[in-house]
Amino acid sequence: MALSNRDRVGRALEIMAAALLPFVDQHLATALAGKDWLDVMTDRARTAGRPATMVRTDPRLLLQVIGDHSRAFRDSLSKTELAFAQEIRESGHKWAHHDAFSDPDTSRVLDTVARLLRAAGAVTEAGEVDKLLFDHQRAAFEKETKRAVRQSAALPAVEGMGLKPWREVILPHPDVRTGRFNASQFAANLYRVAHEEDTGESGDPVEFFQRT
Repeated sequence: MALSNRDRVGRALEIMAAALLPFVDQHLATALAGKDWLDVMTDRARTAGRPATMVRTDPRLLLQVIGDHSRAFRDSLSKTELAFAQEIRESGHKWAHHDAFSDPDTSRVLDTVARLLRAAGAVTEAGEVDKLLFDHQRAAFEKETKRAVRQSAALPAVEGMGLKPWREVILPHPDVRTGRFNASQFAANLYRVAHEEDTGESGDPVEFFQRT
């Protein structure tokens, strides 16, 4: 079953929370002089008259802690990377309120999460989010290509312009004409190809150009 944009964003937030928890614990252990940061956040919420039920693994709470105690993270995170944390937190609020995510918004969230994870030293987790991003972009490319093929097939010929419709001049691949193609044959991860990390069809120049 294909993942929705919300599914991908939710999974990225889960990956991020698991990776950021030890990062936050480490940085605040010294900054709060041994106090537990969750207790500090809970007491602060109660003092302000806000609900004080908090979960240590809540991704939005972890991002709030980074923002509220930004000085404790300045040796590890730049101003831009601290801004990433707040941007992702806003996306987390959007996700929690069941708002929809467009394809561009989904790409932005996944890319920003991966960047923050790398800055926090969570390279493996950043790679997992990169995979979510690549799969999302491939699915979006497939969806857009199918839409373009349908629109092109529905366009009437323009009379009196001296040009034939493109579909009468060239013959696309049969899978493209029928809309049954696999987008992975046309959307290669060129970074992986350039670094010789792709050993599949995209890494074989003869096979790649025969298919595309």
